[in-house]
Amino acid sequence: MLFNSYLFLFVFLPITFALFHGLRNRSWSAALAAVALLSLAFYASWDPWYLALLVPSLVVNYGLGELIARTRRRVWLVVGVAANLAVIGWFKYSLFLYVTATRSAEAPDFLRDIALPLGISFITFQKIAYLVDVWRGHQKAASFGRFAFFVLFFPQLIAGPIVLFRNFDRQVGRGARPNTAYRAAVYVGVMLFAIGLFKKVVLADSLGYFADELFSFAARPDFEISPGDAWLSALTYSLQLYLDFSAYSDMAIGLGWMFGFRLPTNFNSPYKATSIIDFWRRWHMTLSAFFREYVYIPLGGNRRGVGSQAVFVMVVFLLTGLWHGAGWTFIAWGTIHGVLVLFNHLWSKFVPIRWPRLLAWPATLIAVISLWVVFRAPTWPVALKILEAMAWHAPSTNNRAFAFDVLLYTPAWGLVAILGTAALLMPNSRQLARRLRRDQLFRRPDRKRTLGRPQLWVSAAVTGFLLYIAIASIGSTQTKFIYFNF
Repeated sequence: MLFNSYLFLFVFLPITFALFHGLRNRSWSAALAAVALLSLAFYASWDPWYLALLVPSLVVNYGLGELIARTRRRVWLVVGVAANLAVIGWFKYSLFLYVTATRSAEAPDFLRDIALPLGISFITFQKIAYLVDVWRGHQKAASFGRFAFFVLFFPQLIAGPIVLFRNFDRQVGRGARPNTAYRAAVYVGVMLFAIGLFKKVVLADSLGYFADELFSFAARPDFEISPGDAWLSALTYSLQLYLDFSAYSDMAIGLGWMFGFRLPTNFNSPYKATSIIDFWRRWHMTLSAFFREYVYIPLGGNRRGVGSQAVFVMVVFLLTGLWHGAGWTFIAWGTIHGVLVLFNHLWSKFVPIRWPRLLAWPATLIAVISLWVVFRAPTWPVALKILEAMAWHAPSTNNRAFAFDVLLYTPAWGLVAILGTAALLMPNSRQLARRLRRDQLFRRPDRKRTLGRPQLWVSAAVTGFLLYIAIASIGSTQTKFIYFNF
């Protein structure tokens, strides 16, 4: 069941929303239980067999949390982390490791038939973080009901953002809030959801058609790719990926607001970054925070000298690449990002010269876009083929990806120009939500009104328009979010 499906929009969401808000003032625990049970149905709608992994994993991690809290023994933490990594290793990496170890393209059928459960990467990291936090003493072991609600809460169940239990449980522990607070939260939530749905259905999916065609053309061994097509493939995918993944995050955060919960921000205009370090502070922020807190700092961070720090940075980005997928292109993508981040750190530490923004921003953006080619390409040779064409080092060719209809280049380049400009100049969803939180919906009696009623009507009208266009654009087949693959 996709967020961008009629079944979700007109059946699942209204029922879940009505049950939660109908029960919350009568019984907070019953409201949470209702959402958790419906979240199980949401997950099972993809494949009921997924529950055979999700439910036992939930129970085992709850039990391990209790053992860690009672005994304070590191061995149970090691067992918990190892068990979670073993699960993700089997489903996500077993085929890749077998083919790599044996240097064979032929693998046993049982390995080829392994289906990757949706959201396994996100769910696994959240449970590992919970176990580590209990062992560190940052929180007490959760009750089973609260832990189940945390794991199953459907907005963040499949593609994040990566939520830490200690932050989420504080909100659960506050119980039901006044109706006025929920009305304000629902207002913001619907706006964020509408923005995300519009970004996915209207913008990202439109770009996805061009990106898929261009990369498929580049993968053909009988054709070279022109510099124009190479740059168009890189630009359309860079914008598609950002709009697609940030759309899911916006929708998840918006849904969280609609139920009175604040999920963490995952994006902060990453294509405005002026360095690779700045990019990773803005892109997939919850993943970066997880690796920083649970890998980089425990290894030693920057406390053990430059040499050790360099090793730790490379470990983090190697894991970042592997987290995204079992393939050499993902490993190369993560490793190159690690090298660039390391160079950025060393330059800041030892070279007093600071690049002006007018040079730092385009250099960062070109590096990021070029590496998205490596991320998207099916194989390393295809990635090199596109990158060489982008550098005008490829053989000259008259072949065009859209030779059957050259008029398609007009909307493709038009979308890139318009959406690229919007990504660089317009406020992001985080900034819009912050603006709404300052308006009269959230105004305390002693605060001056900052947004008048006419402006509220304008924002409501824009939200309605985005919802209408997005819902009207949903076709008979809905496309999955890109990060469902990871």
